Amino acid sequence: MPEPPIWKFDHNVTTNLRSAIENARINYEGGDNEANVTLKFYYGCEADAATTVAGRRFVGTWVAGGRPIATEAGGREWFIAVKEPVDLNGEIKVVAWGRGKKA
Repeated sequence: MPEPPIWKFDHNVTTNLRSAIENARINYEGGDNEANVTLKFYYGCEADAATTVAGRRFVGTWVAGGRPIATEAGGREWFIAVKEPVDLNGEIKVVAWGRGKKA
């Protein structure tokens, strides 16, 4: 079965980021014929996010956290939403990623 698409969000979507991520999660469930997909969120810099998503393996420095309604300053403004359970040393299933909403 083909991999479901990965949704990328940028700062233009942040006013509705919570809804956009929830829609991505629901669409991921439908594409992969899975129900009740749970997401885990990680935060890092833009370059690490792009490399991690492209390779489907964690690259760089990441911090686990809650939904990206307000992300950390200091370079951790990008998030990835990964399907649980998460294999921190193996392939990950990224559902959505992008720049989080600033506080």
